[in-house]
Amino acid sequence: MCRFYEAQMSGSLPPWSRVAKANSGGWRSPGHLQDGQGPDMRYYPNKDLTGGWYENGGYLKVSLTQGATASLLAYSALTWENAARAAGQWDVAVRNVGWVAAYLYKCHYAADTFVAQIGDLTTDDMSWASPESAPEAGSAGSPAWRPVWAITAAGKRGADVVSQAVATLAAAALMLTRDGPSRDAVLAADYIAKAQELHEMAMALQGVYIVPEGNITVLSRSYKDDQTWATAWMCRWQLERGSSGLSRDYCAASLAAWDAMTDVRGEQPQLSSDAMHLAAALLLRDLAELAAGKGEAFGSPQYVNEFEAMADAAYARWKSAESNTCESCADVGLCRTPGGFMVLYKYGSAHYTANMALAMLASAPRPGEALKNERPSMPASAKGDRQCWAWGQISYLLGANSANQAYVVGLTQADGLPTGVSSPTRPRHRASSCSGGPGCSGPQADSRTVLAGALVGGPSWDDSFANDRDDIGSAVSIEYNAGFNGALLGLSAIEAALARFGRSWVDFCDDPSDRYEE
Repeated sequence: MCRFYEAQMSGSLPPWSRVAKANSGGWRSPGHLQDGQGPDMRYYPNKDLTGGWYENGGYLKVSLTQGATASLLAYSALTWENAARAAGQWDVAVRNVGWVAAYLYKCHYAADTFVAQIGDLTTDDMSWASPESAPEAGSAGSPAWRPVWAITAAGKRGADVVSQAVATLAAAALMLTRDGPSRDAVLAADYIAKAQELHEMAMALQGVYIVPEGNITVLSRSYKDDQTWATAWMCRWQLERGSSGLSRDYCAASLAAWDAMTDVRGEQPQLSSDAMHLAAALLLRDLAELAAGKGEAFGSPQYVNEFEAMADAAYARWKSAESNTCESCADVGLCRTPGGFMVLYKYGSAHYTANMALAMLASAPRPGEALKNERPSMPASAKGDRQCWAWGQISYLLGANSANQAYVVGLTQADGLPTGVSSPTRPRHRASSCSGGPGCSGPQADSRTVLAGALVGGPSWDDSFANDRDDIGSAVSIEYNAGFNGALLGLSAIEAALARFGRSWVDFCDDPSDRYEE
């Protein structure tokens, strides 16, 4: 878990990074150590803005996707905390979420100012080299131009970006209060204090961030979903750690944010940084269970019905679309490939489906976890159906498909990859294609270093995949792996429960009404 994210680190690499060249088997060196510094005060605040993750295979650092990705990783780790600990992945998750939290903390370098992006897409596209060797801190128009684009309160836009920073800081703070080597109550208090400051800023902003011309790397069309997600994370801190030091009742505020969000947009059949509605619904449902366990009120029962209904509607939408056959020459919307994979968008197809797999697992019972989400009114077969749907889609991405093609870089038979199944070897990623010496691998050549754990863009409508660095199916992004990692955690928890009863996934999915629980 998270190994790919360690390959995405910018700045000075931490000693625990498994991909740092200073460690055995590592290959990354520090890069972009001057972020925030430069000759033109219009584009460089001359503050330390090093750290964080690169967005994809290039050099841009995008705060929206860093926040959405890290907070979704945190949600998965906390939802299946026992499974993460059993797999030895809990502290790995804490450290990686904390890496982004530390960077987003830096992004609030002045009152009413928050960094939305570092780097220029056009400048990035002019070169193909490792981040370690990329020029930086230059003037506009030069190959070294790496501007800092910031949100200001006066600009009145950027609620989506700042809200995702709030979510990550609050989530990281919660993780730091848990037992383990990474526990740090002092840092947790610092993060939650910063989250409060940024929450006030996020709620005062009234629009999405508009990226500079030529820099449309990610799409964001709404912000009330991000505000709801952020406020719900603050509520979780309040429920778990108490109200001391908090400036408001965040649980009441999270319900008000939900109302404001659903007044604008109701059911959303997808999950991404552009649409966090479903993630907010899942987290709020968990908060209702958490509050009930403490004997505290959290809105009316109608709210829980609404939270669950959003997840149910999303699943129903994806299931009903299984009858839509994907056609390469027609935009049929959500559809099913001949091999059984569900495609929402051709670009990044694996990402959207993996995120939905995470959502479906989180909306069903969670064996062995503190927040169990039992949903007693739902038939056992309906619970099992969505778990098996998620298993089927993730299995496809791991190579269980007619093309014998996995979509995760670096899988081997030691990882359980079936004989005859191929794993991508040419992801669109500068650092891995340019490591280990001068020059870089060409589009048709394998990367010099294996970008272990990266989920690539995914299959096309006909189940085809071109192992070509220039093909969109070989693109990578921090967003792509977030839901995928979470789905793997959820599936591992169910698999462990099945094993206790001597059952397999195939056996269970043949009759999901026959539960694996005592």
